[in-house]
Parts: sequence; C-alpha cells; structure tokens
Amino acid sequence: TDEEQEWLEQQMARNPAPEAAQPDEDVAATMAAEQAATQPTSQDTPAPAAAQAEGDYDDVMKMIEENRRRNEAKRAAQSARNAEIIAAYEARVNGGAQQG
Repeated sequence: TDEEQEWLEQQMARNPAPEAAQPDEDVAATMAAEQAATQPTSQDTPAPAAAQAEGDYDDVMKMIEENRRRNEAKRAAQSARNAEIIAAYEARVNGGAQQG
C-alpha cells in the first residue's frame, strides 16, 4: 500500500546502508569499464554507422524470431501436457462416476 511504501522510504532515508551501496558502485564502475573496453570507438570502426546499424537490426530481428519460435515450441509442449492432464482427469472422474 501507499502507507507501507512511505514507511519503507522513510526507513531507507533514516538508515542508508553504505555497505550495500558500495558493491553496486563497484559493479557499475566495472561494467562501465568492461563496456568501454569492448565497445569499438569511432576510430576503430572504419565501416559506416548506417551499415553497422543495419547489421545490428538484422541480428536483433533474428534473435527475436528465434525467441518467438522457442516460445511457440514451449507453448505447444505445455498445451500437450495440459491436454494429457485434462484427459487423465476426465477419465478418472468419468471412470469413477460410472463405477460408483
């Protein structure tokens, strides 16, 4: 609720946890350094930016398509399991009703 959120914010303002903030800053600095090291600079990249952006777009679209296919396969497998569960349940309920 809003009251709980307000209380939590007050507690956090009163008792900041410096030991909790320190690792986040270290991680952020490390990530920024790694990203800077892995990102090519404009001097390192002789290819035009438009061509690189087009390649990035194609890569992203390929990843999206692969993810969509995986999700469809997962949904199909889950639907098959659901159908088996329903069939087993109906057999048990209908079989039990006929015996009783």
